[in-house]
Amino acid sequence: MTTDKGVKLDTGKPRLDLVLGDFSNALWEVGKVGTFGANKYTDRGWQEVDNGIERYLSAMLRHYLKYKSGEEYDTESLLLHLSHLAWNSLAVLELYCKIKKAKDIAKNCSDIKSYIDTIEYNLNT
Repeated sequence: MTTDKGVKLDTGKPRLDLVLGDFSNALWEVGKVGTFGANKYTDRGWQEVDNGIERYLSAMLRHYLKYKSGEEYDTESLLLHLSHLAWNSLAVLELYCKIKKAKDIAKNCSDIKSYIDTIEYNLNT
């Protein structure tokens, strides 16, 4: 048995501790917005909203403009406009990433199907 230090091959991988740890106060405030939304609507229902990216971008801009006009807190939720802005920004990014991933999977499936079709054609000729 060796007494050498262990090895962890994580070079080049994202340092998520730099987000979760360094932005703990901000993420706490964003969590309040998520909780407010879940109580008002439904848990995770935001993921099913039609035209979600456009609508959350619009909401993000509304909160930004309210903040820029000097209004610190949202009048309905009583939470910071900046927290709403951040939540909407994360919603846009999450939806974008899911759509991109789905498109990549569809493209790969299409490429694989074309490859299989070509092999089958060559086997049958």
